[in-house]
Amino acid sequence: MQDRALATRASILTSAALHVAERGVAATALTDIVSAVGVTKGALYYHFPSKDYLVDAIVDAGTQAIVHAEKVATDGSHTSDPLERMVFFTHIVADLIERGPVLRAACSIATSDDVPFERRVVLLNTLGDTFARFAVTASDSGAIAPTVDVDALARVLTAMMFGAHRVHITSNEDAALRARLDEFWSLIGCGLGGAATTTRW
Repeated sequence: MQDRALATRASILTSAALHVAERGVAATALTDIVSAVGVTKGALYYHFPSKDYLVDAIVDAGTQAIVHAEKVATDGSHTSDPLERMVFFTHIVADLIERGPVLRAACSIATSDDVPFERRVVLLNTLGDTFARFAVTASDSGAIAPTVDVDALARVLTAMMFGAHRVHITSNEDAALRARLDEFWSLIGCGLGGAATTTRW
């Protein structure tokens, strides 16, 4: 795909993500996206033949953002402690949700009744699997207490992130999501093993 076509596709995807994040899937019209980007309907349909294709592309981009966030959190340049890496990962994800529309829109899709189940669970499963890997690594290394159920921890963390996302989009506080993360880690950190829960990376 040529550079111009790639740029057009990216612009359409970003605009679609903005609309979905602000209005939801059902209230997002393709005509609004066409108008916002300044392209023809033909150009939009060339890249995304339907709204379903756009939704899938947003979910895929959000999933890739989670994958990248995990790589950044575990590359060893910030901390070697497995539990602190998990905390760091949640703050990376929070920053992505607060600062850009794609992951915010993907989270909205994952919690939307207007989207088929098979699309909604993609990001949910990706985030859950990621937290499960963090939890197992932390448990195996002794960073969290052996009494901690790693599967339950992964489920709780996944629910916490989606819940914090909902707080963010309904709050006027710019840093609401990260503030909720700090509170969460402060509350459960000692029970897990006493991580430096409010570290700003």
